[in-house]
Amino acid sequence: MSEPAYPKAKLESEELRRLADGDQAGTMRVIVELALPPQRVEFEQKPRRGREAMVPRRIVDGEGGGPAEAARKAALAEEFLRETLATAPVPLKAARAFAAEVSGAELRAILRSPLFKAVRVNRVLR
Repeated sequence: MSEPAYPKAKLESEELRRLADGDQAGTMRVIVELALPPQRVEFEQKPRRGREAMVPRRIVDGEGGGPAEAARKAALAEEFLRETLATAPVPLKAARAFAAEVSGAELRAILRSPLFKAVRVNRVLR
């Protein structure tokens, strides 16, 4: 049996694997996560309501170029998705991801791209 033409490690759902393998027709709503270094939150102690509290001071990008490089990769990823997908992706900037509706062929193209680290099913929670 031959290996798939995409990295399976980027998928966390059997449903998505079936779609990517062509075993399932149609489209699925997904969250596409950018392949960026993790961010770190720096905290400081400040008095709040008579007590010392830890409050976020700033968000620091991980190694790999900082905010300018992250913004550049996000722009490249959005351009790639707009060219690849039949419907426009929705940027989720705080999550450093995109919401999208994908077919099997579109999903495989996303999975082969080094711009993305994971694809997850976008579930509606009620």
